[in-house]
Amino acid sequence: CFAFSTDYTLGVWFGNKDGRGAASLVGATAAAPAAGSIMAGLNRFSRSPEGADFPETFRHDSLCSVSGLRATPFCRNHFPGFSLREVPLRPCRTCRGREISAIRILNPVPETYLLPAEGRLELMVRAGSRTVPCWFLNGRYIGRFRERKYKFSAGFHTLKAVSENDDESSGEVRFQVAAGEL
Repeated sequence: CFAFSTDYTLGVWFGNKDGRGAASLVGATAAAPAAGSIMAGLNRFSRSPEGADFPETFRHDSLCSVSGLRATPFCRNHFPGFSLREVPLRPCRTCRGREISAIRILNPVPETYLLPAEGRLELMVRAGSRTVPCWFLNGRYIGRFRERKYKFSAGFHTLKAVSENDDESSGEVRFQVAAGEL
């Protein structure tokens, strides 16, 4: 997780020495909270609490000191920060005090799909949610929409729908597109 303010730029990384993945070492749940705590401490000594004038690609955000994500009304401690204007910043869900609804991914479903002879499989990507979600395919942002056709290549895929609202959690589906016969 990388964070910056007017006075500081900070990078926090957690991982296994041998390169194996660990579900508990994901940036949003491990590195981002650490970065938030460190930045909150560093910003106590900041020369300019309002921040500098950054290019139009950035926006001012209030960030949660616990999670490092966008602060919500449930976050008791937060600090001023910046994020990329065009990239959705997930709201903190660590500090929430109520149950939240989840985005349901309606299509595709978790199964194996056969790749057509043309080399790419077009599937409808659709979510059931209160708001229009931001979509990520294998960790890469692919857009903000409720429903759209999308072409997939062969391989294993993780499709995630993320809400920018603090009262709606993400949805995720894993599926495979296989070449040849099953």
